[in-house]
Amino acid sequence: MSLHQAPARPVPAETARVARAVFPKGNVYLTLRDQLGSLVDDTHYAALFAPRGRPALSPGLLALVTVLQFREGLRDRQAAEAVRASTPRCWPRFGRVWWPMRRKRRC
Repeated sequence: MSLHQAPARPVPAETARVARAVFPKGNVYLTLRDQLGSLVDDTHYAALFAPRGRPALSPGLLALVTVLQFREGLRDRQAAEAVRASTPRCWPRFGRVWWPMRRKRRC
């Protein structure tokens, strides 16, 4: 497995706007991203991977997902179901928003 190093991407402005609108008083996960976002940078894990081979998933992102899953007290299957259940089907109130797992669906 090889790692294609990529720094943590910034949250798109429109996504940040929607998150602030949905959670005007803040949210523990928004605070986590704002304060600890740099922990998800893949460059910290580069030495652990071979220079050649099949591309690996982002280890920083996998670590973050593991921490969030632990905080919620979810088993693997429960976490997968939570993601499926929370994926928005459409955005009538906020318009188009970047969502990494969004599939094109009819609303």
